Amino acid sequence: MRSSLRHIRIAQYPFYPMNKSLYILILLSFCFIGIFAQTNVTATTEKDTLKFRRYTLETIRVIASRPESTIGSLQSILLDTHSESLNSNLKEVLQHTNGISVSTGTKDESNLKIRGFRKNEVKILLDGKPVNNGYFGNVDLLTLPVSDINEIQVLKGPSSALYGNNTMGGIVNLVTKNPSTKKWIKLGLTAERNNTNQTELSVSHSFPEYNFRLYASRYHTDGMVLSDDFQPTFSENGGVRNNNTKTQFTYMAKANTCFLNYHTIGFTAGLSTIDEKKLPVSVYEMQQYRMYQDWLRYNASIMGDFVLHPDLSLTNVLFWDGGKDTYLEYNDPYYQYLSLDSKMRYYTLGLNPQLHWQINESNALNTGLRAEQEHIDRKDNGAYPKWTHHRLSTYGFAAQLKSELLPEVKTTFSLGASFYVSDLNKRFKLLPEPAIGIFYNLSSNAEIGFATGINSANPTMHQLFSSRRGNPDLRPQTGLKSELSYRQGFVVLGIPGSVSNFLYHNLVKDLIDEYNGKYRNIFRVTSYGCETGISTRPIPVLDLSIDYAYLDYLRSSDYRLTESPVHSIDLQAGISLPYKIGLNLSSAFRDTRLSQLDNFAYKSLPSYWLHSLYLRRKFSHLDISLGLQNILDQDYQEEYGYPAAGRNFGIRIVTEF
Repeated sequence: MRSSLRHIRIAQYPFYPMNKSLYILILLSFCFIGIFAQTNVTATTEKDTLKFRRYTLETIRVIASRPESTIGSLQSILLDTHSESLNSNLKEVLQHTNGISVSTGTKDESNLKIRGFRKNEVKILLDGKPVNNGYFGNVDLLTLPVSDINEIQVLKGPSSALYGNNTMGGIVNLVTKNPSTKKWIKLGLTAERNNTNQTELSVSHSFPEYNFRLYASRYHTDGMVLSDDFQPTFSENGGVRNNNTKTQFTYMAKANTCFLNYHTIGFTAGLSTIDEKKLPVSVYEMQQYRMYQDWLRYNASIMGDFVLHPDLSLTNVLFWDGGKDTYLEYNDPYYQYLSLDSKMRYYTLGLNPQLHWQINESNALNTGLRAEQEHIDRKDNGAYPKWTHHRLSTYGFAAQLKSELLPEVKTTFSLGASFYVSDLNKRFKLLPEPAIGIFYNLSSNAEIGFATGINSANPTMHQLFSSRRGNPDLRPQTGLKSELSYRQGFVVLGIPGSVSNFLYHNLVKDLIDEYNGKYRNIFRVTSYGCETGISTRPIPVLDLSIDYAYLDYLRSSDYRLTESPVHSIDLQAGISLPYKIGLNLSSAFRDTRLSQLDNFAYKSLPSYWLHSLYLRRKFSHLDISLGLQNILDQDYQEEYGYPAAGRNFGIRIVTEF
């Protein structure tokens, strides 16, 4: 057995010098901060124009958590409403969200799709900072715990250029919790079927001038159990899914402080490790023996919010995000005869200063710069006998104007431009990304909105630099996205509720896919659909919600949407029982959907229903939850050849003091 100390061993990276342009941006940005911060202190010494203001310190979340920065409609998911469902990772939280589909892929990683857009076209943010997509352009939601997350903000339609590029498929921003002013320690224990368990410890507190949070967790599973209705194949006989075990350790730290009366600065750091993770394969293929070894992900950032004037502030973030792993393939079930040994090391260094100017009560202007450098090193016993390094640099700038033309009408217009260069292709071309959103308040509880804009997604490192299929001349993928929204609160016969409706249309071109053994910009696709949801409380002890989503595409398109059902239904019922017990019932329907095989053939996956039940009881310092998932033990596949878990049950106990 490997020592547990191995879990905190950081990879030793060779130093690669940054481009001079990125050095200059960093130096200018922080010099700019220092000059204006000092200017502001001097000014307030002579005339304290802010003396009457009172600031309450909270965690810095940069631009992505500011609702006024959106162009389209922002959907917010509060994690407290999902805590009774025993969710241990973000995949489980998002998989039943309207307009989103999440499956498990060929390397046991989550594949997130928003309205049919693929995983590498969706931007994942943590408190506004991009999370590294890695070599293959995917953030694995299975490895992101939910305990430190307070809210998930999802933007499916057009987005502001302030978010940067890689937003063609949408944005998911994870907003972490603010430390409590009363409690210090939180301990959570979760146990589920087949020795799946999680232990979490959080120490945090908020003081008048600063706050902090320290978090550590251990997650282990002996593998998911398949449905009793699963039909055995020549490579999978059912029961516990083959090669599906892992143990993951996660550590996070965060601190924020106020200085010079009005400015705040924050620091974050995170580390996740998996010593060894074996990988299942398609149940219809010959058994393969694969695993990850020394899997590690890390991040760190410095964030600052500086008040330069009562109507002018500067937000800046410098972040470092990366990881490493070893991917192994064997020729035998005993993992003795090695056929492939592939090592990967990568990181992203980024800078994002933004200036916020409240021109007057009706107009606000935000401007920002983004500079990111992605580095990748790869070595294996095949095409990469020596360490091979590649670099991708992305730069962009944006401006956004928010105006209230009338008390009932709000508009947001953004314009940005970005470009990227790599070590294999120094040529670049500016890519404009305009977007506009208009929202009209029909009444005090009804709003109609329209948003349209162009968003892009850069090629992944794998698509650019793969020795066999890579193409350094790839162009960014672009999508013209339009969305019409309508939200309204209502009271009918004394019963309160709310309804939301969305119509959308996406025209995407230059989609990247493999053709004749090489990645190329070859596809166009036009997709469209609608989403509607209604929430109501017919009686004081009952909360009901129904969500329906429809997604389709023009058959004249030369690309097919995969793992994206045409029809989706989600039903939720929350019941308040005696003795302060909460009961939650959920049902989800997913229609037939296509899934693509490695040989580019398509298979149709059958539709299915899932039903789950959760009980929850809160005490003064104790929170106990019981759950039963997939009550009917439904057998279904998230991707062709990759069955999902059967019936599952568990208990979660959380105490805070």
